[in-house]
This record gives sequence, structure tokens and C-alpha cells, in this order.
Amino acid sequence: MAEKIDLADKIIKTIGHLAQIRQPYEYMWDEIIDFVVHYRRGINSTSSKGLKTGERVYDTTPLQALNLLADGLHGYLVSPSIRWFGLKLPNRIEFPLTNFGNMRKWNGKRADSIPEIKQWLEDSEDVMYSDFLRSNFYETTPEYFRDGGSIGTANMYVEEDVRTGKTIYMLYHPREYYIVEGKDGSVKAVYRKFSYTLDQLVEMFGYEKMTDVDENFKTMYENNPYTETEVAHAVYPRDTYDPQKKDVKNMQWASVWIHCAKSKILRESGRTFFPHLTWRWRKNGDEWWGRSPSWDAYVEIVKNNQAEKDLMEVQQMMARPPYYATEDLRGKVKIRPKGRTWLSQSQYDRPPK
Repeated sequence: MAEKIDLADKIIKTIGHLAQIRQPYEYMWDEIIDFVVHYRRGINSTSSKGLKTGERVYDTTPLQALNLLADGLHGYLVSPSIRWFGLKLPNRIEFPLTNFGNMRKWNGKRADSIPEIKQWLEDSEDVMYSDFLRSNFYETTPEYFRDGGSIGTANMYVEEDVRTGKTIYMLYHPREYYIVEGKDGSVKAVYRKFSYTLDQLVEMFGYEKMTDVDENFKTMYENNPYTETEVAHAVYPRDTYDPQKKDVKNMQWASVWIHCAKSKILRESGRTFFPHLTWRWRKNGDEWWGRSPSWDAYVEIVKNNQAEKDLMEVQQMMARPPYYATEDLRGKVKIRPKGRTWLSQSQYDRPPK
């Protein structure tokens, strides 16, 4: 038990280190979120969900441009109305001239040119397209492209729902996760810290597990099952594992869920593949986090937004200019269209004070 608690503390400490690496980017992310994708919550925002956004936006051109970019990438690259990928076997077949009879005619040709293999590949494609259609892939990818085009880094988590047999694609908000880059420049680990409701924790880990981890869980759950609490999920490569063993602790990638408040492990398992699809629009040298067209256009975005704000104020001054009236005319000046304010001769001749 002590070993597991130590692992939980280690993961929480690692998240703290990664937060320091991410911190210099967060101001720019918040600025881009405010002006380009204001419907998303800020990185360090403490406001409640569902509040009004876009109060600083006077020019919606950046958001429209981002939507055009994301919809275009989705439509041309992964649209459900087109066959956007195909399976190939580019290796060539070499048959000895004295063997295999009728197969000699395929000697030196690609394997996928054989009708039976070609048909098998097409059938496999149909199965994969069917899996994409049954999943939420096509609903998630447009926002994935928006994160890449705005923040510069997008992260999608892939897992199978055992109950339904569907593949689930979950897009993570940049405020929730931290990445670790390997020596080859690719992302090798992702640490996520976020909030789950008590009801979601029961659905995910079971009621008995939650009461074992938190002695107050029963009372809190009975009072309000939708109270939120912080959890962490770490997926990282194991330093040592035995590929000959099939248990969850001997898979190439570790998958560990942590109850942050109690610093206890909720679940420790493993994955045979890295489940995070992390995309950086453009990497700047040795930086881990990506940059995007929104970064490039930031100065222009802020300048045009300020210009639109100034223009709006000018238009308001023209449409609703300031009025001058003496104190005894309070409530009598008619400023509506064709409004007439009648003055006595004494009021008309009196010079202003």
C-alpha cells in the first residue's frame, strides 16, 4: 500500500513540475481564447461554467477565420462523406520461377495488386470506416482542429467503451493536461488534472472503491452526488516491464488514476499503445508546446479589435451625441426622432451658465 501512495505522490509532484514548464504559455493562451475562441474557458479562469463570454471582442473576424480553417481541414481531410484513407501493402512479391504454379505471374508485383488481397484490404477499410461512424470521431475532430489553429496544441484521448463496443474520442481542454516530450521530439507522456463529479467517480471506479479511498465519500455522495472533486490521470512509458507477461502492470504504457485530495491511487493499469493523439501545429525549436496561426496574427488581431472598438464608439457618438440643457429642462428635453422641446422666451434668451 505504501508503494502505491508513493506513486500517487510522485505523479502529483510531476504535475507540479510540468505546470511550471507550461506557465509561460498560459498568458498568450488566455489572450487567444479571449479574442479568437472566446466560448472556451480561460486557462486559469476560476469562473463558473456557462457564464457569458466575449466581452472583450469587438471584431469576430478571427473566430470566423478559425471556423473556416477548422471546417476546411475537417471537410477535406476526415469528412464522413469521403473515403479519406486507404490500406496498402506496398511490398513486392518474389516467387521462385520453379514454384507456386499460377502465382508466377505476380512475381515482382505489389502484394495489394492480387485480387484476393485487394478485396481483403477493402473489406478491412469498410470495417474501419464503420467504426469511425459509430464513434464520436467526426463530432470531435472539428474542435480538435480549432485547438490546433488557436492554442497551437491539441490533445485527443482514445479508448474503447467495453459496454457498447464503440471507440470513444475525448478532446481535452488545454487547461487540463500537461505533456512530456521525448528525445525524438514526439510526445511520450500526458498528465491530466481535472474535476469529476462524485457520480462520475462511482460510474468509473465503483462505489466500494470510492468509499475505501475517501472515508467521507458516502456522506458527500448522499448529500449531493454531483459535487466535483479533482482527479489526475497519468499515461507514461514504463521504465521496466516484461512484454512476455499479459497483466496490466507489464504493458508498455502505464495508466494511473489518482484522487488528488487524498493522494491515493484509484486505478493502476496499462496500455499496449499510447492513447493520446497530441498535435502541435508548429514547434518552435526545443519548446514542448505548439504555436499556431493565431500566434502569428496576434498583433493584427488585437489591433483590429481595438480599431473596431474605437469605430463603435465613434458611431455611437454620431448616432447618440451628447446634449446640453439647463437644469430646469431636466426630463423635458425630447431626444427621440422628431422630438421637439418647447422653451419659453425667457428660457431661450437666457445665456448658458
